[in-house]
Amino acid sequence: GGVVAADRKKWSKAIGCFTDALSLLGESLTFISEVCDVRRKRARAYIRRGWAADAELALRDCDMVLAHSPAGARTDTEMLRLKCLKQLALWDAASAACTAFRETHGTSEKLSKIEAAVQRGAAHR
Repeated sequence: GGVVAADRKKWSKAIGCFTDALSLLGESLTFISEVCDVRRKRARAYIRRGWAADAELALRDCDMVLAHSPAGARTDTEMLRLKCLKQLALWDAASAACTAFRETHGTSEKLSKIEAAVQRGAAHR
């Protein structure tokens, strides 16, 4: 399914499989952890595929996951969301999200790279 396709870097196939899984799961709160897991995987596939509207679609998935995830299970999704904001050139939102991430999770090499890219992007507006 989607995980195998993603492992093989077949991003469009992975996205299709994850979308099919979401259709089967529905948006019921009964399966919210499964829905969040599939949306997180689909967001990652969107970011890696990199087509024109993919960052927006990934951001939508990330926001849904963050709205329904406990605080301790949000780190990966928050980092994905930062990548979406950077790709969409939403510099103010990306900068604020970087600050919030650092305050919550501390700094990391990934965060430092994203912050540097956000600062460069903001400087070229």
